[in-house]
Amino acid sequence: MKLHRRKRRAPFPGPQQPLRIMALCTVLSLAALAQNRPDFSGIWILDREHSGPETVSWASARPSRFTIRQAVRGISIDTGDGSLFGMVTAPTQEPLVWPLDGTSKTVIDHSLGDLLNFIRKIRTEAKWDGRKLVALTTHLSETDGKESGGITRVFVFELLGDQHRMIVERTGYRHNAPSKLIPLIMHHGRLEDDLMYATDKATYLKSPE
Repeated sequence: MKLHRRKRRAPFPGPQQPLRIMALCTVLSLAALAQNRPDFSGIWILDREHSGPETVSWASARPSRFTIRQAVRGISIDTGDGSLFGMVTAPTQEPLVWPLDGTSKTVIDHSLGDLLNFIRKIRTEAKWDGRKLVALTTHLSETDGKESGGITRVFVFELLGDQHRMIVERTGYRHNAPSKLIPLIMHHGRLEDDLMYATDKATYLKSPE
C-alpha cells in the first residue's frame, strides 16, 4: 500500500513577524544611508593658523579639540572640557550622544545637584544638511511637569575634500519663552546684538592618533 505524506503548510506569520520585518528594514536602510554619509570619527585638533580670531558667543566657546565616534544610530562628540556648553567643565560625566535616526535623546543635568521641583535637562538631536552634520543641543528646565526656557546650541560639521580637514561652525538661539524674550527686552529685537546668536567658524585637522 502506497502511503501519501501530507504536505506541511508554511507556518502563518505570528503577530510579531511584521514588526520584525519593519525593524530589519529600518536597520538596513540606516546602514545604506550611513555608507553615503561622511564619517567624522577621529581626533580633531584646532588649526589656529587658519581659523582666525574667535567670535565671542554666549552659546559656546571654540573647542581646542574634538573626539568624535560615529556609528549608524548616533554620534558622540567630546571636547574633554565644557566648551561645547560655554562652560569650564562639561555638565555630564559621559560624552553626550546625538541620535542619527531622526529621534532625540534627553538626559538629566545633575551639574548643580538635585533641585526641589526643578529638573534641568539636555536634549540632543542631529540632522544631515547634504554632507554637513548639524548637531543641536537644547537646555531645558522642568517644573511641575512642564518644560520651559532654555537655549539651543548649534554645531555644524563639514569635512573638506581630503577628509583630513574639518570646518566647524557654531552658533545658538533661544529656544522658547522666557529665554526667547531676552533679545526683545535687552536688544530691541535685534538678534545680531544678542551674543547667543553669534556665529564662529574654525578649521580642525585630523590627528594621526
